[in-house]
Amino acid sequence: MKFNWKVALIRIPINGLVLALAALLLPGVHMERGLLSFLVLGAVFGLLNAFLRPVLQFFTLPLIFATSGLIIIIINAVLLWVLELILPSYIHYDGFMAILVAALIVGLLVLIMESLFGVTPPIIDRTLISADRSQE
Repeated sequence: MKFNWKVALIRIPINGLVLALAALLLPGVHMERGLLSFLVLGAVFGLLNAFLRPVLQFFTLPLIFATSGLIIIIINAVLLWVLELILPSYIHYDGFMAILVAALIVGLLVLIMESLFGVTPPIIDRTLISADRSQE
């Protein structure tokens, strides 16, 4: 599998934008203003999603099935909490409920933004289908 730099460079501002929108929508989420903080938060949140999220999902896999995926909100909350632990001067939450609601909003906004900007891979790879048809 090859690393796609274009996708990574698109996801950083998407993550920063989603965190900024959550800070604007929720009174309990406080984010440092400015382009640098926007990009730093986006990059660190992207790294947490790339490395910590799969580990958390692996260990909570039975709970993901048992709760029909609602545990994903808790995983997002843990990622946001870790983000606050890593960068306390950039982002701060007023309590557990603020993190939980922010996790719900961030999860939904990331899903929408990544789909909108075409960052998520398609379920069916059209190039493979066209390659199979050309071989017939």
